[in-house]
Amino acid sequence: MTHLLKWQYQPQRRSRSWQNTIERARVEILKREHLSPNLAKDARDFAEIVYERARGDAADETGLPLAMFPERCPYAADQLRDQDFLPG
Repeated sequence: MTHLLKWQYQPQRRSRSWQNTIERARVEILKREHLSPNLAKDARDFAEIVYERARGDAADETGLPLAMFPERCPYAADQLRDQDFLPG
């Protein structure tokens, strides 16, 4: 989620490295959900928990104010898994 936020809020700094990190994280999500199907069922709850940390990390890594990033996760669970989704 950190890299999705960076991708969305710093479009001028987008890189293949960021995209690779997003793709690897999605593969990891799918693997973990395959091993523990209950994770998929509770994905939205987990996303909200993880998002708080990702939001802070994105602010730290970009130098942008924390307030610039939404307080709640702006991405649906399906978007977090979708290999083709990148926020505008």
